[in-house]
Amino acid sequence: MSTPTELVTPSGVASPGFSTDLPYKRQDIEAIQRRLDQQYRDRGTWTIKFATFRAPVGCTAVQFERFKKRAIQRWVGRLELEGWRLESTPRLSRRTYQAYEWRGDFAGVEQPDQREYRLGAWFSMPRAKDISIRVTVTDDES
Repeated sequence: MSTPTELVTPSGVASPGFSTDLPYKRQDIEAIQRRLDQQYRDRGTWTIKFATFRAPVGCTAVQFERFKKRAIQRWVGRLELEGWRLESTPRLSRRTYQAYEWRGDFAGVEQPDQREYRLGAWFSMPRAKDISIRVTVTDDES
């Protein structure tokens, strides 16, 4: 009988894909880890963020580009105020969605004359810097 900490290996015919050998050599794993560590040092805390904006159904290409540009400026400006840094060009989703006007907590009214578009881009948050604050401590109880 095996103890709970022992690895269990099948006896007889092993299942497809089972191997007692590691699929990678230790040197390969260490090289991959060094590469991923370097990427983390280079890129830090990258994350993808999304935003939406609306445009009328029958608008011209010039009007649509103006709506998109204004939405990107507001979105990126707001995230920059929060400390995020834009790392890529904002991309427009290929799919469009029906626009809704939300009233109250959950009731949405469909707006057939508008479509909703989604934008996505990579942002990074700069790493926090360690700071030290000197606090004077005294034993005086006065």
